[in-house]
Amino acid sequence: MAELNTIARPYAHATFELALEQKQLDIWQYWLEQLSECVAQNSVKTLLAHPSVSSYELGETLLDLAAKNSGKDVDAKVKNFVRLLAANRRLSALAVITELFKEYRAQHEKIMAVDVYSTEALDEAQQQKLITALSKRLDCQVELKRHIDKSLIGGILIKAGDMVIDGSIKGKLSRLMNTITGRELCN
Repeated sequence: MAELNTIARPYAHATFELALEQKQLDIWQYWLEQLSECVAQNSVKTLLAHPSVSSYELGETLLDLAAKNSGKDVDAKVKNFVRLLAANRRLSALAVITELFKEYRAQHEKIMAVDVYSTEALDEAQQQKLITALSKRLDCQVELKRHIDKSLIGGILIKAGDMVIDGSIKGKLSRLMNTITGRELCN
């Protein structure tokens, strides 16, 4: 996966810069998502791995499939991008390119997806309180991704990028056990 990230990063960065310059972030993200969905299909994966299919045929087939699935004509610049990926045999990197593009966009728009784990669903007031506190702390707009995890026993666990806030009972019990047994970890 690290190799695929290395391959995808320059394409994603260039695509993001072009989309930003042209004020077409929505259009590019839409088509990247459509193309990623197409590439994820087993029949397309098989086609991409087939050595006798030309890069031109691969690109055109993917563009036709994306247009058919979306019911829209593919943007001309997106077509050129797909043809470039096909010529360089990089179509298999489309999913990673799409994810990196979304990350660049979120950073640009100062939006951060925050994973919140709790034993039961948070009500609207709790969510808003959490969004307000995290937005202030992280200095960006926060989008909550809510997850139910019964193993936490109670409380919540928050993951935002590299930051982890463990307010769960499970986490507190684990820290207490480490202290009691003399295995306190450095934080």
